[in-house]
Amino acid sequence: MILSIILFFAIVASDKALITHSCPGGKSVCPDSATCCLINEGIYGCCPMMDAVCCSDLIHCCPPTTKCDMVHRQCLQD
Repeated sequence: MILSIILFFAIVASDKALITHSCPGGKSVCPDSATCCLINEGIYGCCPMMDAVCCSDLIHCCPPTTKCDMVHRQCLQD
């Protein structure tokens, strides 16, 4: 099964009631419903799904149990 790749983005939450977790390095924070993915050296963004697979291009992420196919820019079922 082929799934569309999902572009992720940094999320800045101003709502203190939102449950969050810190990304590695402690500079970025993501909602608990998101996965921290490296987007630059030492900088993390939030992929909008739990347990996502972060792609090696540092731009995209895929759903859990899939893998990144960077040649075709798709998420492939594992």
